[in-house]
Amino acid sequence: MMSNLLLAKDMPEHINVAATNIDYPTLNEILKKHNIFYHCKSNNLFFFGDGREVKNLLSEKGHTCQILDPIPIGKSMLTYQWDIVRVPLYKALRYFFWKKGFYRHPQRTKRRVYMVEHENYGEAILIRKDYRHYVHEALEYKLEIIGDDVYLALVPTVVLSIDGRLEVLSGQDASGLYTQANSQRWNSVARNMLRVWVDYLCDSDVNSIVVPIPHAEKNLVFENEFQEIEERIEGVKTLGDFFR
Repeated sequence: MMSNLLLAKDMPEHINVAATNIDYPTLNEILKKHNIFYHCKSNNLFFFGDGREVKNLLSEKGHTCQILDPIPIGKSMLTYQWDIVRVPLYKALRYFFWKKGFYRHPQRTKRRVYMVEHENYGEAILIRKDYRHYVHEALEYKLEIIGDDVYLALVPTVVLSIDGRLEVLSGQDASGLYTQANSQRWNSVARNMLRVWVDYLCDSDVNSIVVPIPHAEKNLVFENEFQEIEERIEGVKTLGDFFR
């Protein structure tokens, strides 16, 4: 069965570590505008980025940190410390989607992004006006670990907005509009959008989706073809689901 999973064929080999007792809100305030993807746990800052830059940024605000040896990202870390490495990887993905013209859905519990910068891609319509609101083609995404491998799961969906950008319609009052918008999408449309999004996200020079990881040996790189699976995996869709 063909799934909605894209295999990560390359990943960063290490994640940087710094010892610090700075709380998360303070770290966000200092680091959020810089090309640094990070997570803090047990007085350690785990990050992708330039260690010297991190140290200088914290020092400028009167904080100290000790740069430690990087930790290898291998099978053991993916199995037992996925909660640490997944956060910086998700931050890298969000930044990648933003650079590609997507906005993050305001409900932050949703890993959902919607197109705002391009109305069309080839023959595909990515943003359209529908009476009093806009319909944006969108993606839900999730990093999955299956066996020893990391995958990117993609599910096409839609987001509705009032202004074509930031004023997203959500909540109970908008449920009827979403029901109507989704009822107009045949499953074959959703299946086709999977292929459209993969083509759109791909770096044509290498025929892969390349998510830049700053100051890492390797970027996060996904194949451009969906994986075959032998049996059903909980939470993973097959392309046949989009024909039902």
